[in-house]
This record gives sequence, structure tokens and C-alpha cells, in this order.
Amino acid sequence: MLLQQEVQKKVTNRASGKKGQVNIMACGNAAGQAIPPMVIFDAKKLNHAWTANKVPGTKYGLSNKGWINTDLFEGWLVELFF
Repeated sequence: MLLQQEVQKKVTNRASGKKGQVNIMACGNAAGQAIPPMVIFDAKKLNHAWTANKVPGTKYGLSNKGWINTDLFEGWLVELFF
């Protein structure tokens, strides 16, 4: 009779279990030119750990669900596009 060994899994990291939404606004052209992106998080306050190692010039926005809204789009358009 063969004995089966049970494999015990150990938890090394924990997460809050909260799912999040992140959207990225990016714009480039056929010539390969691009402007810095805008990253939109579903949060009320920006966690600066999220911005580590960012692309230079990246802008960040916050919204209730992580989706773009009129104010975020207008800010992106004025600050980055024009």
C-alpha cells in the first residue's frame, strides 16, 4: 500500500481582497510620437506607492470607479494633449 503525502501550502502574502479598476489614457501617432499617459485609479486618495517607477510626465487621476469622467478628460486634454 502506497502512502500519499499531503502538500501543505503556506501563505506568504496577503491582499485585501478588494478588486480595483485602473484605466490608462494614452495617445500616440503613426510617426511614433506619444505624449505621457494618464492613469486613473478607483480611489479617493492617491497612494504614492502606485506611482513608483512612473513614466516621466505621467499624470494621475482618481474617480469613484476608476473610469474617466468629463473633468479628468478635460484635464488630460488641456495639460497633456494641447
